[in-house]
Amino acid sequence: MTRRYSEKETAIFAGVMELMRRGEDLYAIKAADIAAAAGIGKGTLYNYFASKEEIILQTLIYNLHTELERVTAQVNEAGTFIEKCRIALAFVESGERNRNSIIRYIFLGNAGEDAQALVLEGMQAIRKEKERLADCFSRTVACGAQEGLFAPCADLAYISQVFISALMGFAQCICQETGHSSEDEVERYRQNACRIIIKALQ
Repeated sequence: MTRRYSEKETAIFAGVMELMRRGEDLYAIKAADIAAAAGIGKGTLYNYFASKEEIILQTLIYNLHTELERVTAQVNEAGTFIEKCRIALAFVESGERNRNSIIRYIFLGNAGEDAQALVLEGMQAIRKEKERLADCFSRTVACGAQEGLFAPCADLAYISQVFISALMGFAQCICQETGHSSEDEVERYRQNACRIIIKALQ
């Protein structure tokens, strides 16, 4: 995260996230909606941000940082390669089932043109979070190599590509089957994703 946020700013972010949890279209909401959800006056928003668009962008960046900090810590603490992969898959699954999830906007390409434009503006901050994710993937691969699943791999770009491809493929399966797939089918998707990662690293 590029800077520390004030208590008022995090309250504004919480307001945006509350609107997202309600299923509101992130780019159809108004500044007044954000202010009401945050429990502050509309004018206060502009003491901290230049526009509604900046509020949304900073909310995405702040929550991306928070979510990735949490999930990478869980992955790094997990004992086995498969456990680590399953935590990452659970993160993607949770995000994919939430229409306004941060992960949909940042990683899965499911945002509209307005969202994508905002993401491009914050790409430097987002790049730092992707570096955190790449480091987590690298640690996961090192764990798998220690378990004898495949040889050690030092190509960080390849490692990231393998994991992102498998996670996005898994997300696509979930997206297509939402509301129609059984838990057994979803579990098959999880197992397939783990197999794909292992095979690509062998």
